[in-house]
Amino acid sequence: MAFKIDAAAVGEYVGDIRRAADGLERAARARDAVELAPDAFGAVGRELGVHDAYLRAAKALRGQLRDGSQALESASDALNDVVRKHSDGDEDRAEDIRRAGQL
Repeated sequence: MAFKIDAAAVGEYVGDIRRAADGLERAARARDAVELAPDAFGAVGRELGVHDAYLRAAKALRGQLRDGSQALESASDALNDVVRKHSDGDEDRAEDIRRAGQL
């Protein structure tokens, strides 16, 4: 079964995926910049270990954001590969998709 790929539409989609990956990575870096004083949750929070729990949760969230970013980057790379393989040898269309993914 043969099928055609709309290079322009796929290129826009690849660009969207790349921008989403960049957004997740920026969010992970923004969370890195947050400094929280040990007494930010008051005496009760300090006694209950809320500060440490918050730091562990923030670290886990940063890891998930980075994992999501990497997954999206991988998906856009794979989509570019699929388009290249199924573009009927039309290098111009494949190049359009690669460029669109780098916007």
